[in-house]
Amino acid sequence: MCQSKLLVLILLLAVSLVVIPACSDEGEDEIVPASIDIVQAGDQIQLAFEEGGEAYRIIPLWTLDEDSSTGYTLTATEDKADSGDEGDDEAEDGEEPSSRLRLHQGFSQVKPVWMTESRYHRMLKRFAWDSKMRLREKEIFEQGLVTPDLFERRGLRAKKSEECGDLEVARGDECLSQLDLKFMDFDGNISDITVEIKGKGSTVAVAVDIEDSVTQSDIDEIVDRYDNVIYPRDHFLYGSPVIDSVDYTDRDQDGLHLIVLTHLVNDSGAVGLFNPNDFVPDALNDADILWVVVPDNDNPLDSVFGTVAHEYFHMIMFGVKRVKFQGDETLWLNESLAHLAEDSSGFGIDNIDTAKAYLDAVPDYSLAFSGDDVEARGMGFLFLRYLFEQQGAVEYDSESGSTLTDGGGASFLTSLIQTDEVGFDALNTSLGSDWKDHFFDWLAAVSLDGLDIANDPKYQYMDLYDDPISGQQIGICTNCTRTNAMGDDVLFEGLYCEPFEDEYDGVLYATGAGCVQVEGEGEVFIDTEAEEDGVQFGIVRIK
Repeated sequence: MCQSKLLVLILLLAVSLVVIPACSDEGEDEIVPASIDIVQAGDQIQLAFEEGGEAYRIIPLWTLDEDSSTGYTLTATEDKADSGDEGDDEAEDGEEPSSRLRLHQGFSQVKPVWMTESRYHRMLKRFAWDSKMRLREKEIFEQGLVTPDLFERRGLRAKKSEECGDLEVARGDECLSQLDLKFMDFDGNISDITVEIKGKGSTVAVAVDIEDSVTQSDIDEIVDRYDNVIYPRDHFLYGSPVIDSVDYTDRDQDGLHLIVLTHLVNDSGAVGLFNPNDFVPDALNDADILWVVVPDNDNPLDSVFGTVAHEYFHMIMFGVKRVKFQGDETLWLNESLAHLAEDSSGFGIDNIDTAKAYLDAVPDYSLAFSGDDVEARGMGFLFLRYLFEQQGAVEYDSESGSTLTDGGGASFLTSLIQTDEVGFDALNTSLGSDWKDHFFDWLAAVSLDGLDIANDPKYQYMDLYDDPISGQQIGICTNCTRTNAMGDDVLFEGLYCEPFEDEYDGVLYATGAGCVQVEGEGEVFIDTEAEEDGVQFGIVRIK
């Protein structure tokens, strides 16, 4: 009996020894929980302003996964709703929210105030190119113009570029230092050009239009960044396109991708592009080409690297998901992942502008139904970056660009690509849960990231990673200052919120959100109302 009591005492002491460090004054690992809640439309929101200086963000959200819009109203009242209140019935019998008059008028593009006109319009043109290429991919898929057997049969007879000289690539049975290619501009006009091989690595050859001049140091850097950073990181994160010994991104199966630098890309308004017509037999070039600008003041190398990572992702998505797995991916998820590819490869500096554009225009955009606007891409990037981190992200090696360790994020991304499921179905399968269950958590994280009021990892982005390989930062912060590719300081202040004064009428788009900030004294009661079912109101204390 005494031995039993002694054993219990020892166990209690052991437990005490484990608990005490967590309660120490240092508090290094102490989690400060976020003050958040979520209610359904028709419920009442109760906010307490007890200390003075508190501020809350009410975030209306609607996770309906079909294109639609709805109005909602927030109304301050002096009366606290009773349990079992008839609020829902009153909302149905009373007047509809005045916001119905403001329903979907179409998404508008407004230049961010910190961005120059020329940079903004280049960004719009780049995205217009992307949209056009993704539409063409869809047409090629639906018409069955590029099929798996095209790669499988080609691989049996192709000469490999590694068999050729230092500045030669294989075409058919020949080794060539110059290639005659066809470039298709935005309007579909085709120009014949001759390019010369100026650089060659283990995974890529770089060719330059004979009418253009690019320094050898820039060419060598492009080869190095592609071979040792972009190519291995994109493969690690999204899965290798080599499946059963066939590379579904290597159209001519020569063993190398081809990056072509030409002034025609500059003239077209793009920074770079993957044209799926190059994969269609006898349509253009029957080759795997990433078309890229000749670097200049408007297109520095850092932006070029990000574009190459972005466009190579599209090549992976087309070759693996559309051709191999026969999955017709949605535009919003395709582009969201491409922007994440820029960031996670170490060259995501242009996402600073893209993310900021969305955060300054939150109520006006939808994750899946805004088209291909700058702001919608920023929203998609922010959401996918959050999910990637919540799944465990990856760990980077400080000395090797090609060495990463998966914490669960890479497995999550790969499962989105190597499947015939698309859009929200693919997202749900890869997450192992409904994406809707993560949507408000993400919006709360955008609101709370970097603030002292809470540090729960569920409602934060990971710290920015200073990548010594790329020289850029990987990740995102939403309450901070970042420096974009043009050297401008960009201030992030979370979600843009409208101030609340007694009543607020707003519009929500499906898979979208809004934000209203409330400050006051004592207790504040706010009645909520929406025109359509499924609208929710998240509440986040930010001060």
